[in-house]
Amino acid sequence: MSSSVKLVLTRRFAAEPSRVFDACSQANLLLRWLGPDGFEMLDVVSDFRVGGRFSFRMRGEQGVFGAEGTYTEIIRNERIELTWRWTEGPAQSPPDGVVSRVTYEFAADAKGTLFTLTHEQLPDRKQVDEHSQGWNEALMKLRALVDS
Repeated sequence: MSSSVKLVLTRRFAAEPSRVFDACSQANLLLRWLGPDGFEMLDVVSDFRVGGRFSFRMRGEQGVFGAEGTYTEIIRNERIELTWRWTEGPAQSPPDGVVSRVTYEFAADAKGTLFTLTHEQLPDRKQVDEHSQGWNEALMKLRALVDS
């Protein structure tokens, strides 16, 4: 099994990098956009510092899913990097123990913010495809939040 499979998504937001950065780092804002369509965010913890813990729980049709990680790099308005591990899931989608890495990058440009999300160290293409759907839906909610 290879740990080099990754997902890279890029979006341009009209908002300035500081607004997008805050939406990706503050628990009260993460609650508003993190997670795919059809999921209710139950809670988000964001001890936003290098070495701090990140976690969330969300409920969908299949049940409750949860993930956690640790912030490994933070550069204000430029980059957030964290580990990612599923900790909870319904019987048909139990956690697999895989630790992956999520990176948010924020670049100012004349139109606002060029945002790049990279989710890497995923075990296979199936997980890339599943995460791609969830992240794409979440990023649409992020756009609605920061560009409003």
